[in-house]
Amino acid sequence: MTDVRVLDRAAGVVSELVPSALRRRAARGGQAVLLVPAAFYTSSVFVVNRKASQVLLGLGLATTPAAVAGELAEWSTLDVEQRRKGVVHLVAYGVASACFLTAFRLRLYGFGLTSRIAGLAGLGVLAADAYATQVNDVSTPG
Repeated sequence: MTDVRVLDRAAGVVSELVPSALRRRAARGGQAVLLVPAAFYTSSVFVVNRKASQVLLGLGLATTPAAVAGELAEWSTLDVEQRRKGVVHLVAYGVASACFLTAFRLRLYGFGLTSRIAGLAGLGVLAADAYATQVNDVSTPG
């Protein structure tokens, strides 16, 4: 990230939008909570059985809101660097979830190949998120 001020502004907006009831329930688990839907999504892309893949996609979509809520519950306890990474995670999960929801709906209507492409796009977003937050240091000003 070349300009972390954008991430800082976005983190400020997220701080203001997190409901106070959610802030009081700061649960521990952090990024580990985000791994649950990511595991379902990843598995859904590589499972050959169409029905099993659809179930895994559905489980990923069903667990994503809880994972995001867990991330937001910890928001007030994060320092500036962690909030920057949190913004990247939230944006990536939003985009990836849209891709996987598209894949889920396409699969319902019998568009298997197009569904796989949408799922691979979502998986690519999750991989880019992992790369951006682990390999690249988004926490230091450019």
